Amino acid sequence: MTLRPLVFAATAALALLAPALCPAETPAQTLAQTSAAGPGLAAPAPFSLDALAARAAAIARAPYVPAPPRQPEVLERIDYDAHWQIRYRKDKTLQLGAVPVQFFHLGTYFRQPVKMFAVANGQAREVLYAPALFDMPKDSPARDLTADAGFAGFRILRPDLSGDWISFLGATYFRTEGALGQFGLSARAIAVDTGLPSGEEFPRFTEVYLEEGAGGQAVVTALVEGRSLAGVWRMAITNTPGQGQVMAVESRIYLRKPVARLGLAPLTSMCWYSETNRWHALDWRPEVHDSDGLLIAPATGTPVWRALDTPGDIVTTLSGKTVEVYDTDCEGRMVLADILYLAASRHKPRVIVDLATLTYSVMQGLGHVFAGLFATDDDLAAELLAAGESVGERFWRLPLDPAYEVELRTPLADLRQHAADLHDGDAPHAAAFLRQFTCGCRWAHLDIAGKELAEKDLPLARRGGTGFGVRLLEEWITEVAQA
Repeated sequence: MTLRPLVFAATAALALLAPALCPAETPAQTLAQTSAAGPGLAAPAPFSLDALAARAAAIARAPYVPAPPRQPEVLERIDYDAHWQIRYRKDKTLQLGAVPVQFFHLGTYFRQPVKMFAVANGQAREVLYAPALFDMPKDSPARDLTADAGFAGFRILRPDLSGDWISFLGATYFRTEGALGQFGLSARAIAVDTGLPSGEEFPRFTEVYLEEGAGGQAVVTALVEGRSLAGVWRMAITNTPGQGQVMAVESRIYLRKPVARLGLAPLTSMCWYSETNRWHALDWRPEVHDSDGLLIAPATGTPVWRALDTPGDIVTTLSGKTVEVYDTDCEGRMVLADILYLAASRHKPRVIVDLATLTYSVMQGLGHVFAGLFATDDDLAAELLAAGESVGERFWRLPLDPAYEVELRTPLADLRQHAADLHDGDAPHAAAFLRQFTCGCRWAHLDIAGKELAEKDLPLARRGGTGFGVRLLEEWITEVAQA
């Protein structure tokens, strides 16, 4: 197949409204090169967009070879909490004229390093990673990485280094601060096969070239690689007072193979609740979301507004029962409902036992010692509790009572997926919901949330996935077979 570049040039506001800053209008002529004033830089090499695009085209002509992360066992330990404690040192900020840049460290959610380059006068110098660029606790697992581990991403700061106004981290994701100085909507360079049964592909930035442009612009040029494509992106980003960031984007995309669904400049957001549906959550904050909605403002015609959260969607389950969906984060019980119905209606077993990491409330209520057990009869509950005790997997029986079904009633469907207050005993409400799909079969539901992973070695499991509940099932099945 002949590869032809798909070239796109656009100027997009992306509705990322941010207070703008007014840097000096002099292009950078020199780079911060000394370790005392910034990170170390490698020797210069010629750089141009056309040359990088030629490399991308050559990469697309070659078979895709995934790069496995280095030291995955160490990266696994740099979890959210550990990563948050690793801070780039202010005195090591890379100063590209009026554009100050700091870098993100690798972690369990950002395992692939991105090569970073500082550009001036057509010359690019690689920014050299060093552990000393970061402040981190003495016991941080990041200290076990090699000295050339690399960077996960970067952020561009205000001139006084008081905070960043744009950050790039993970795959091809980036986002800017809002008008009130809060980060919200995310964007990414490209989306591949989003929402298809084949699964979405996430190309990633593998090299990023940073420079100051005319008028103090931040110019970001990036090489992107993925299973289906390679390409280059150049973003000339300007802070505009009261209007946010205006980004002039040029991209050249080279396909390795046909792509069923290609998304350019896709946006990603989250909405838990806003002032319009405050009852969604028992939380002190008046609203929790990245964005209220999406405003599409065409050059001609009527603007269109679409809320990001559409509570009250009605879903028809495999059983034919309809469910009013209030929280899309409760998708696990929706899937399990269909699985239970399929097992009960098609196979007609004598008993069903399911294991699920279903609710945060069972973990919050029982702590790290017990998992939750719900059962339709006392004999089944006693058998499972005894089996668990004999193998060291302890469960506590919780109520499976018709009273919990009251809060699942709704005039719009056969039932709703959880109570109006998600924090009002969600575990027993979830069990009451699931019971509606068991066709009257003897049934036990084991809610093992919080037991599926271990942060350190335990008597019955090593750090990582524990397989909690499997020993119980093996013991119980053995006992039932011998009875």
